Amino acid sequence: MNYPALNPATAAQLEARNASPFAQVGLNRLIDQMIDGYVSWREECAAVATAYENWSRSARQDRGLAYAAYTAALDREERAASTYRSLAERIPLP
Repeated sequence: MNYPALNPATAAQLEARNASPFAQVGLNRLIDQMIDGYVSWREECAAVATAYENWSRSARQDRGLAYAAYTAALDREERAASTYRSLAERIPLP
């Protein structure tokens, strides 16, 4: 069946209902991993915002350390986004 108006995760869940039991378990597991990846990415996005605020409000003597924390948060967010993207790309489109 084709579900073009739905987002990929929802469409994949609907497709899983029509799949073999083995394929359904694998797809459901992948969807769960993708949702976990999305949550991780959004948490890292929030951490970037917090780190930026801390850096922008830091005292002059603390700016170097605050900037390092901000760039580390950006790196973590980028890794989380990449993980989420790779999981989302594995979801078969209808």
